[in-house]
Amino acid sequence: MASFGFDTLPPCITFGDLRIGRPMQRIIGRLLRFWEARNVKKGDELMSVDFLLIDEKSTVAQGSIGRHLLSRYKDVLREGAIYLLTDFAVVRANDLFKLTDFKLSIRFTERTNISEVGVTTIEIPKEFFRFRAYDELIALANKNEELPDVIGRVQRIRDTNNDHLLSKQRVVVDLQMASYQDIRMTAWETKADEFRLKLENTAKQPRVILVTNINPKFVGGILYLNTTSASKFYFDDEADASKTFISMFKDNIDEALQIEQPVHTVMKMETVSISELCDFITLSKSQEAEFLCKATIIEVSLKNGWTYVACGKCSRKLAKVSTSMVCNYCHDTNAVGVLRFRVELVVQDGKDVAFFTVFDREMTKLLNIRASESIEPNVLNVDVEGKIGDIPKCFTPIIGKQMTFQIKVTPYNFTTKHHSFTVSRIFDDASGSKDNIPKDTDVTKDNTNEVSHELAQAQNVKRLGKKPRHK
Repeated sequence: MASFGFDTLPPCITFGDLRIGRPMQRIIGRLLRFWEARNVKKGDELMSVDFLLIDEKSTVAQGSIGRHLLSRYKDVLREGAIYLLTDFAVVRANDLFKLTDFKLSIRFTERTNISEVGVTTIEIPKEFFRFRAYDELIALANKNEELPDVIGRVQRIRDTNNDHLLSKQRVVVDLQMASYQDIRMTAWETKADEFRLKLENTAKQPRVILVTNINPKFVGGILYLNTTSASKFYFDDEADASKTFISMFKDNIDEALQIEQPVHTVMKMETVSISELCDFITLSKSQEAEFLCKATIIEVSLKNGWTYVACGKCSRKLAKVSTSMVCNYCHDTNAVGVLRFRVELVVQDGKDVAFFTVFDREMTKLLNIRASESIEPNVLNVDVEGKIGDIPKCFTPIIGKQMTFQIKVTPYNFTTKHHSFTVSRIFDDASGSKDNIPKDTDVTKDNTNEVSHELAQAQNVKRLGKKPRHK
């Protein structure tokens, strides 16, 4: 793994000349960035280290180093460096979650040699991003086809972290694109920690943020740009693309950003009772908020079943058309159906009772089985959406158990037709095994905690006997 100079470089080909199965191919490229690829379905198990490489023709190829080879190659990688690669495998690139438009991908093998090129006359770009217009982001949402990059002016930063020891939280950043559309980037789990650390080490709040390889999703009618393991954050002028973005606004960007001063809001998750949740819905103004609520599961409501047939791409409920299932969201007439949980739990907190709706991910963790396994083969009166007269056996162990539920309140909860609360996470009070229950924390920033203020207002209105603001 020695360093080469331009006068000692062996003959190389560009990425466009790579071929599957051809031996002894040599390429030169700049390492744009690399990251750990983990399997979220297997407890974030490390699978490989992936990277992006760009050549002199501005062709970007994705590469991968398998877990069994990391001890040999990982410490060699340095972002921005130019490398000579030989004896690697060339395979067809994945059609899903694409990071580049290049059709091939590079895989390291036991024989792969990587050497840093110290000096070269070859001009290779120092950065490359795949930005998409707002309409293109809309078109990509929920399809898992492409992971584009986004850039925008910072409008607001909301941090829902309650304990820096917890990683399964999120940071939400509201951005404004160059075309003045508002978008929302959400950094999850370890990426949220990475964003927080970068923010804490930044002298001032960033005016412009560039985020790579986001996954557009529609949730509740809102476009969310979710981070992935390949996401990297660039603040202000850390990237040339950001400098170009700032120059587009010329002299107005500083003035605009002073008017739209970003606010870093740490939203405190309070532990509330069912009664207090209902008060918040009834007496406060419509907004998004999250709470912790400790309650006992007393029943599983079977009125609306406990499963649904979802689209394999976007997870939306499939519609029955004649003898086939159609996804009205993806407009896929040949959609593949996947059985997923949607369970309505009847919970009790003292004398108060409420409906908590739990979806597939948390229900699978709670029951330790998939939705498809919950359909008992010896029960004849069960349809494909889990409607049955008797409670399935898989729910028996959770009846009577006290849990702490993380409840997400959205504007949907303020409509007259909605009578249940959506659960985003579940913590087992008895074992505390899978997730640690987050502790209430004080807000350390100077701004007021809006959710706490709204909850206090709601309780005060109830105490004084005033009329609620919402029916």
